[in-house]
Amino acid sequence: AQYNLKPTAVSYSILLKALTIKRLKNHTSASSSLLIEQDILNEMQSRGIIPDAIFVNALVDTYVRLDSLDKAAAIIALIFRDREPINHLEMQIAQLEPNIASINALLRGLAKKGDVITAFRIHRRLAHFGLKPTPRTHAALATALAAIGKPHLALARLRSEIVKDSSLLKDEAWTAAYTALIRSWPNIQD
Repeated sequence: AQYNLKPTAVSYSILLKALTIKRLKNHTSASSSLLIEQDILNEMQSRGIIPDAIFVNALVDTYVRLDSLDKAAAIIALIFRDREPINHLEMQIAQLEPNIASINALLRGLAKKGDVITAFRIHRRLAHFGLKPTPRTHAALATALAAIGKPHLALARLRSEIVKDSSLLKDEAWTAAYTALIRSWPNIQD
């Protein structure tokens, strides 16, 4: 109180991320975890704190980590203007510009589930919003292909992106994509 510090959207982003990590380490059930997330959203709203891109990234990532892809997809649908907001908080989120970090978080979740169709639908819409795929975007798509037993397609996709831009190899996401690819390969041959 003596410093007159007030929480911001970034403060709540950090809190959301910390609680998500704690819940995952403690193997807390997703339903109780989502109640805490709703409490944070309600607290922000009661204080008049407007969510920003950093908070939305944390929120989408939380939903993905807690295996609530429907909620993560609903946030992205708001940002893509595919659905109407149903409350004040959603109206504020819907006013934000799409950002690749939130979309990559959702793509990562879809990849783990092997939902290639939805992942590629989202990928095709990036240019419409002026977004460029990042190495994490390509890694998520390759991981999705590998997850459904199509490692050859995943490898071809990664190779084609590297041919377009060799600087992509410097990103750790490529290591993750290749690791997922190797794990999915039925019989690695020399």
